Amino acid sequence: MKLTINIIKAYKPWRIEPFVAKKSIRAVVKEVLCAYHNKPIAKEIELTALLTHSAEMQRLNMEFRGKNKPTNVLSFPDAELDSNTLLEFKCTEDYIYLGDLAFGYEVVKNEAEMQGKALEHHFVHLLVHGLLHLLGFDHEDETEAEEMEALEVKILSKLSIPSPY
Repeated sequence: MKLTINIIKAYKPWRIEPFVAKKSIRAVVKEVLCAYHNKPIAKEIELTALLTHSAEMQRLNMEFRGKNKPTNVLSFPDAELDSNTLLEFKCTEDYIYLGDLAFGYEVVKNEAEMQGKALEHHFVHLLVHGLLHLLGFDHEDETEAEEMEALEVKILSKLSIPSPY
C-alpha cells in the first residue's frame, strides 16, 4: 500500500514540534489503518493534514459545522464513506483519498496543559480520532461513542500512549 500524507504547517508553532513530522504522522496513520482493517483498503491512500491556528479553526468550524468557536480537530471525509463500505473495498480500489484533517494549535496545546497530558500524546489522540472520522466512525450516540473510544484506546496503547479517557 502506498500512503501519501500531505502536511500543511500553516502556523509557525507547529513547525517546531517534532511529532508533526511526516514520518511520525505516517506511523500513526498506518497504526490506525492496521487496527481498522487487516488488509489495506486500497493500493494507494492519500490524506491531507492542515496544522493551523485558532482563528482559522474557528472560521472552518463556523463554515462547515455552524459553530462559531475554535476547536481542536476537524475531519473532512472526501466521500460519504462509512466503515462498512470501506471494509468492502478489500484492496479492490486502486486509490482512495480519505479526506482532510485540520488541527488548531492553541486549542490542542491548551487542552493538553489543562488535562495534564504531553502535547504529543494529545495531538496523536486527536489524529487517531480524526482519522477514525475519515474512516466513517462517529460518536453521535452512546453506542457509537463507546465503539470509537475503545478503538482509540486500543490504537493509542499500541503507540505507547495511555488512554485519554
